[in-house]
Amino acid sequence: KKITYICLLAFIGSLFGCVDKFEEINTNNNKMYTAELPNIFAGTVYRTMNTVSEFNFMNGNLFARYLVLGFRTTPSQDEGNGYFKKFYVDILRDLNDCELEYEGKAGFENRSAIAKTWKAYIYYVMVSMYGGVPMSDALLTGNSNKRDFKYDTELEVYTNILKLLDDAVNLYNPETPYTADVLMQDPVFGVTTNTSVALANVAKWRKFANTLRLNVAMQSQNLSMDLARENAAKAMEHEDWLIASVDEIVQPQWGTDRAADRSFYWDRLLRPLETGTLSDSTFPALAEYLAIYLFTFNDPRIEAFVEKSNARGTSADKLFQVRDTITRPHVCDITSCEDWMDHLVDGMNDFRRDSIIVGHSVPYVPMREQVRMPSDWEAAYKPGSNTERTTDPLNTRSVYNPSYIKEEFIKIDAKFRILNWADACFLKAEAKVLFGLGSKSAQEYYEEGIRASFAQYEISGADEYMAQDGVKWGTDKIGFKDSRGLYQAQIIGSNGQEGQLEQIYKQRYIADFFNGIEGWNLERRTRA
Repeated sequence: KKITYICLLAFIGSLFGCVDKFEEINTNNNKMYTAELPNIFAGTVYRTMNTVSEFNFMNGNLFARYLVLGFRTTPSQDEGNGYFKKFYVDILRDLNDCELEYEGKAGFENRSAIAKTWKAYIYYVMVSMYGGVPMSDALLTGNSNKRDFKYDTELEVYTNILKLLDDAVNLYNPETPYTADVLMQDPVFGVTTNTSVALANVAKWRKFANTLRLNVAMQSQNLSMDLARENAAKAMEHEDWLIASVDEIVQPQWGTDRAADRSFYWDRLLRPLETGTLSDSTFPALAEYLAIYLFTFNDPRIEAFVEKSNARGTSADKLFQVRDTITRPHVCDITSCEDWMDHLVDGMNDFRRDSIIVGHSVPYVPMREQVRMPSDWEAAYKPGSNTERTTDPLNTRSVYNPSYIKEEFIKIDAKFRILNWADACFLKAEAKVLFGLGSKSAQEYYEEGIRASFAQYEISGADEYMAQDGVKWGTDKIGFKDSRGLYQAQIIGSNGQEGQLEQIYKQRYIADFFNGIEGWNLERRTRA
């Protein structure tokens, strides 16, 4: 019996000896058990870039009327539910864990601020896409069987976003004494040094957060002017904490690794061209709405936005031609008019015109925004004809005729633009007009915005552009109509405060080309 007890105790002791090492033995060395920003942030940014770019490609640029796809998924085929998982599970869950990990922890203020800033940006994108979304009740900690989640109103979401950004701006400290608080690899503002380390640029992160705060504040004005005014004032209190140069534009960049780090757009548009041919139904082309503004104001930025007509074609492809009728006063003499005697007698020569139909090519050709004529519509008769109907000039072309998106926007290592320098300038101009905020006049901020956009694309001629009526502060211009006469390019800047805002909105709209979220938000809140 003694021997049995001794053996039993020895066996039990051996069990407890194993239990002492249980956690260590059962830990997967390849798994992260705590959320650390340096470990997950690059992947978070990469997933954000691809998710927002997918929306930009399928919907955003069409909603903003920058670009047109001949074919796209309709709401009846895709309600956008797939984005929910990508935002909440693939992006926000990790950011939320990081935010909780650093909350109130001394020496990690900058990391906390970066997590809050990116989280605020994600929710800003989501409320822009959907309206009200779950935010205050969306992300749980620990184990939970909760299955019902509250949808916050747009006003609640904007209020919470602005709270996140207020916290973030106040947390940033570019002069932090804590070396562990600076990301060694920053996928957004990383500055590569001679040691090949992309150190986080905290000053630029603070400018991003503060500019985003001003942007969200102005976006919320239709819901609460008090909320907009309060947070615009906070942002404008530190104008030097707003984006103020091309170098400070928020534009993380994809890499050149075809297997793991390529642009969403290159993967969708350019890689298929390596083995196939261009399809005008899936390649983005200049929208007619934007085109009539670029044409009306002789905007040189068009050459940075889109390619010329037939740029992807060959010399064998027919050029896009516009037919036009040229007229002049009737030349009535014996050598040029068979009926010159009769014409002299009837006295109608002052009213007669000689005409000729000509065709000429144009350098930039938009794509019509609606592919087909709406049902129950029919084309009008040509003037002076009872039999021949007019034709839509944009309906007769080859696949290569439209002006497609410039490759700079969709190449393998393209930049993903979130907020640019021009945005900051036009936001300041709007805050000046509405709330009287800022150290300069609204006109000065407005003109800085146009110059900032020209500088971003390395285009000269900003002063000549601003000398035109409609672009010049406080002036008007009525421009071209679309091919069907449904809408017309116009800017009425002389109409007091409303006119000043229209000039600001429309110049910001052009400067935000290919940023479907910002272009759509401008139209959604201003209807300008």
